[in-house]
Amino acid sequence: GLRVAPVSSSGGDRFLNRMRTPHASNRAGFAPIHPFVHQPLRHTESGQAAVEFAICLPLLCMLLLAVIQYGQMVHRDMELTSAARDGARRAAVARTEQNPSAAVRESVTSSLDAIDSGDITTTVTGGWNRNDRVTVRVTAPHQLDIMGIEVWSGMLRAESTVRIG
Repeated sequence: GLRVAPVSSSGGDRFLNRMRTPHASNRAGFAPIHPFVHQPLRHTESGQAAVEFAICLPLLCMLLLAVIQYGQMVHRDMELTSAARDGARRAAVARTEQNPSAAVRESVTSSLDAIDSGDITTTVTGGWNRNDRVTVRVTAPHQLDIMGIEVWSGMLRAESTVRIG
């Protein structure tokens, strides 16, 4: 049952010599060794992964929230572009109406789904005669923030120009 190792006469293995029991050598020059000498020290790494995960989790969450916020900003910009195009299409055929600019603005606000129409500004410029160009500009404020930290704040703009038919 007891493990033994050869007794070394050199003084270079001081750690092993200190770990041997103080009694005399048994047969053939072997002495019993402390049980921890034969078994390598075990370094458990089970907690290391948890600590690394705890350190990286907030960074990953911030990155995920940044991607989501950026996606929402791109969606809002695409919706403004679509609204400006709808307004320009309406302007192309609205020259005979009593108030063509109001008809264009109403077309822009009705085409918005996710953006509150009170947040947008619609500007209609140009003439209403045949072959004139009308430009519809739609702007809306947007704030890009990640976990309450404002990263970007400004106006999203979309513009569409059409020739009056």
